[in-house]
Amino acid sequence: MDGYFHGIHDNGAAVALNLALAKHYAQIRFAERHHGIIFLFEGDHEVPGVGGTLPFIEKHKKMMQEQLLLVLRPEHLGMIRPLDEGIFVGSSNVTDPLMLLVSNRSPVLIDIFKQAIHHYAIPTGDFVYVDPAADEAAFHPPFNDLGAISSGWIQTGKFYHSTADVDRGGVNFKQMEKLARAHAYVIDQLSGVSKDDLHRGGFPVPEKSIYQSDLIKMMMGNN
Repeated sequence: MDGYFHGIHDNGAAVALNLALAKHYAQIRFAERHHGIIFLFEGDHEVPGVGGTLPFIEKHKKMMQEQLLLVLRPEHLGMIRPLDEGIFVGSSNVTDPLMLLVSNRSPVLIDIFKQAIHHYAIPTGDFVYVDPAADEAAFHPPFNDLGAISSGWIQTGKFYHSTADVDRGGVNFKQMEKLARAHAYVIDQLSGVSKDDLHRGGFPVPEKSIYQSDLIKMMMGNN
């Protein structure tokens, strides 16, 4: 409903990752969970209006304003990096490096992600970006209006939004397992962490996405 072609990379891989995490945390007794976890699957990204993000937030607004710690959003992960040396083109045994989103650049949260990167050998870029665009309502995340922190890994490789997104062979499933374990690590490290902890030393969350900016309109046209 919300993917290009069959959406195996964007964003079927992350859906599979979230289903695996949901299965994992469902096996932990409620009293032993340090934070509540909501798994929300929706389709407001490529086709605004078809998903349920806005109705969900409207229905649970008080809870999300008072209790939402952060939004953890994996986005098109696990795509294998191609070897492209001109006349020599083929697959490889590595994936494209990920970008890390932490919309307020929280030092505590960035450090937790760095620990996960180290423990699970996650390939990443050496920067943190703050753009809050996500699968919610035409690139304006309504979580942003609640002052929520958005975070997570995102990958945009050579085959992003291409016909290669129908090929299961384009996704490294061993890497997806490592990423699932890394997300569980991040969630577990948030035990005992409060909203104040995640906002301490951070910056205001951007008011709007780069997709709504004048810069991208100049680069790509006002579409």
